[in-house]
Amino acid sequence: SAYELVMLDEVDSVLAEASRRAANGADEGTLVWAQRQTHARTRRHAWDAPAGNLHCALIIRSDFDNQRTQQLCAVATIAAGSAIAEVVAPMTGMGLRWPGDLLVNELLAGQIQLAAAPCADNGHGTGTGKRWPWLVIALSVNVAHHPENPEPEEFNSIHDCGESKDVTPLEVLELFTRHFLRWINIWAEDGFTPVHDEWMMRARDIGLPRALPFGHGHYVGINRGIGAHGELLLDTGAAQAVTLSVAEYFALPTADDGV
Repeated sequence: SAYELVMLDEVDSVLAEASRRAANGADEGTLVWAQRQTHARTRRHAWDAPAGNLHCALIIRSDFDNQRTQQLCAVATIAAGSAIAEVVAPMTGMGLRWPGDLLVNELLAGQIQLAAAPCADNGHGTGTGKRWPWLVIALSVNVAHHPENPEPEEFNSIHDCGESKDVTPLEVLELFTRHFLRWINIWAEDGFTPVHDEWMMRARDIGLPRALPFGHGHYVGINRGIGAHGELLLDTGAAQAVTLSVAEYFALPTADDGV
């Protein structure tokens, strides 16, 4: 009852489709689920999205400001990781990599992507209270297929994990939606601290170099984990760690972009 499911055979991308529906007034909880995507992308490159994998996107209309709303990226990533952990074989490694990568046995098996509307002013014209009228959280999981691996290996899928060959996209979707409800309620009631702690328990690459695309360049440094708002803490050798927000990474609209 918390979701309004929209089932589609094919879309360009679930992120784009859910964004179009959100802009046209679709309700919070609208969940777009497609069998395949033809033009799915990450921040860096195209994302292989055939039938047999999970492709879905959820519309959120948050009552919180943008700094807090962007924490839902971590909420969704934890929920997706918990769903995958339930269907893979025992002792399979399940990890998270900022901001929304899902790792199975240290290889990329899924991702979270975000899109948002230009900020609206909910502070009665005072410039305060800026928030996105809607946020779309898209999830892709390699269930039956993953791209051919280059050297070194980069990708994985659920079916490649031993005893998991009968898992369906629907099973992963049902588990994800259940875990997302649980974690968004924890987040709304108790704040980001329990989300932060769960994330750090599953985090990978802590203490290792990261190179992340931002705008027209890259930030390079040592991954120090996530901060109090879900931002990445990156040690670049400066006196203080560089903080990179989820909104920056996904190039979400800011208050300065206008109403």
